[in-house]
This record gives sequence, C-alpha cells and structure tokens, in this order.
Amino acid sequence: MSTCSLENCEYECFEQENKCILHCEKDDWYEIKDNKKDWSKSIEKVKLFWKEIRNIIFNSQQKLSKFLPISFNNIIFPKFEGNGLSSNVLDYEDSFFIKKGEKKFTQSVNFNNCTFLDCVDFTNIHFEKDIVFSKCTLKDEIKFKRQQNIRISFLNCPEIKSLDFSKIVFEQKVEIKECVINSCNFENTRFKKVCDFYKTEFYSNLFFKTTFEDIAVFTEAVFHNDVNFEFTTFEKLALFRKTKFHTKVNFEDSIFKEEANFLDIDAGMANRETARIIKNSFEQQNNIIEANRFYALEMQEREKELTKDILKGESISEWLIFKIHSLSSDHSQSWFLALLWIIIATVIYSTLSASTMSFDKNIFTATIVFGVLSFCAIACSEKNKYKKHITSFVILGLLLVNYLVIVKSPLECFSKNINPFGSIGVDISFGLLLFKVIIAYLIYQFIISVRQNTRRK
Repeated sequence: MSTCSLENCEYECFEQENKCILHCEKDDWYEIKDNKKDWSKSIEKVKLFWKEIRNIIFNSQQKLSKFLPISFNNIIFPKFEGNGLSSNVLDYEDSFFIKKGEKKFTQSVNFNNCTFLDCVDFTNIHFEKDIVFSKCTLKDEIKFKRQQNIRISFLNCPEIKSLDFSKIVFEQKVEIKECVINSCNFENTRFKKVCDFYKTEFYSNLFFKTTFEDIAVFTEAVFHNDVNFEFTTFEKLALFRKTKFHTKVNFEDSIFKEEANFLDIDAGMANRETARIIKNSFEQQNNIIEANRFYALEMQEREKELTKDILKGESISEWLIFKIHSLSSDHSQSWFLALLWIIIATVIYSTLSASTMSFDKNIFTATIVFGVLSFCAIACSEKNKYKKHITSFVILGLLLVNYLVIVKSPLECFSKNINPFGSIGVDISFGLLLFKVIIAYLIYQFIISVRQNTRRK
C-alpha cells in the first residue's frame, strides 16, 4: 500500500486518498446541521484518527524523546475526543482530550501548519510546558483552563475564528503575533507577564475589565471594528505604536498607570477623553507635534459636544467660538488655512473698497456673493482638511480674478490693507475697523499655527 504523499510522512494512505488519515482532507466527514458540524456519520474515522494521535504521543514519551517537544505537523484535526462523542462509542480509556479526569502533558506541544475543523477545548487539559500554534487555521472556537502557568503562542495564524480567553489568569507570557482573529473575548482576563499582539488583526473584539500587569504590545495591530478598552488596566508600558483602528477607539474608561506609546497611531476618536489621554501621553514624552495633533482632535470632539448642546439651546456662544476657531485654522493646526483666509479677507475688502468708490453695484454684489460662498464652501468641507484647503484655494482664485479686474494697483492696495496697524491714530470707518479686527485675529492664528507645528506654545 502506498504511503502518504506529504513530505516526510511514512503513514499509509487512507481509503482512496493519496494522504494518510492525519493529513487527508476531512470536509466530507461531517454534515452541517443548524449551522454546526455533525460528525456522527464518521465516528469510526474519528476513532482511527485519534488512535494515531495517541500513538504519536506514546512514541514521544519514550526514552530520550520525552525531553523533546511533541510536534503535530500539517495535521487536519476533526472533532476532538470528548466533545459530543460518548466514551461507549469511542471505546477507549486513554483518550487525548477526554472530558472525564484531567490529561497532563509534561512536554511542550507544537502545532505547526495544522487545521482545526471543530472546537478546540483545552479546559480539561493540563499543560506543564509551552504550547505553540504556528501557521495554524482554527475554524471554530478555542478554549483554555481558567489558570495557565505556561507560555502560550499563536504565531502567523491566518485564521482564528473565536478565541475565548475570558476569566483566565495567565502567569506566563502570551504571544498572539501576526494572526487574524475573527472574534476574541478578553473579559476579566488577567495577563501577569508580557502580552504581545504584534501585527495581529482583530475583527470582533471584547476588552472588558482586562488587566495587563506587564507590558502590553499592540504595535502595528489592526482593529477593523470599534474597540472599547472598557475598565481595562495597563499597569506598565502600553505600546500602540503604528496601531490602526479602522473605525474608533475608546480609552475613556481605561486606566494607564505608566507610560503609553501612541506614536503613528491611526484612529478615529470615540470621544474627547480618548483624544485627551493620547495627547497627554505625547506631552509627557515631550512629543509636542503629535500632542498638538491630538489636541486638534480633542477640540473637534469638544465641538461635537457643543453641537449637541446648541440643539438644546445651550452653549451657543461657546459653539460659535469653536466653529470660528475650526474654520480659520483647524484649531491652530493649519497655518496654510489661516494664510488663505488672510488673503481671502484682504482681497474681499480691497475689492469692496474699490467697487464702492467706483459705484459699481454689480461688482460690489458679486464680491459679497463670493465672500459668502467662500465661507459656506469651506464650512461644508471642514471634515476633510484637504478638501478644506482645495476649496479655499479655488475660492481665492475666483476672488483674485475679480480683484485684478477692479483694482488698478493690486499689489499696493493689498499690502496697504493687510497691515492691521496701518490706520491706527486715524479716523476709520466701522467697516475698516471690522476688517482690521478680522485680519489681526487671522494673523494671530497664522502665527500660533506655525508655532504649534514647530515648538510648544
């Protein structure tokens, strides 16, 4: 009889397959009933499979092998023993994952490039040494005992359907690196040593009353859905460097007892407190530029709060101040936007002055319309700073065309009007006074925006 086609496997082929019972595809071993896998039609096959697994374990415990890790390579696992397969049907005593009693593994266990088609239930298994899943695919949930004194690693796993670590205390390091997790539960989970989620992708997630007693690593991790670290405690360094939150992150109820690193984080803010926490972290590290960026996000969240208040008839004046601050300089973060507004305001005033002196009502009206349109267009595009800048630039171009047609000496007129102190001590009209106040405010915002992006104010 021919042997398994898989390299380095000496087992005989199973039935009509070109692979052995360990490595053959098992998609026809079960049926889908009520969205669950039913293995009842393949009980005998499952028995033979676990018999071979027990042989691997037995051989690994002989002589010098008992000091080496138990390795399972390229194996496709069906339903685990004890998970719905009664002992009288399986007809053995020393099962690998039997429910009655506790099975102990004194050696490290390595699963390399394995596929688990059903639930992986380790709640009745006692591992005395490390367990590693490398490049494994887990099609169903995986569970562990409530107390773990070993190092657990998931490395480069392309799919982990459901990871249930709720109410577990991990005494040793936990690694879940470069994996894709469809669903995970860390409710009331305690990590006493380093927990490393480097480059792991999360879809559905639950962090609730999770405690990280040592370093927590989320460097370059990706969260595809909202994540709320509700009542989560970071007792030591929390690393969120280059972490991507495709929607929103919420740290409002989180506790950071020591330093956190949020450098190059990409996230939407769930609330103002989250932006403040990240801003404060950068301030403690004297990273002023990043602190200012999250200061702007904090202001945006505050503006949203005020918008809700004005719908109730409250905080109208404060909302207006925030809105003007946002439109004029993106909360002192965009010197370019402030500069555009300086030029736009000066061009509008200069055009109005020239058209008033020549009594050209049509041009006067057109200038007023352009001014109103510029404010409305920029206000509508404020959620995207690039759209805001492009809109401002287009409006400025239209105003400049109008300005150059009317004003005889455009450069002289512009330089004369842009100076907010040029008419001090001279009788001035109310319109000129209003313009000077606006220009002074915009120049101040321009200076502050430049300083915000270079040094602390």
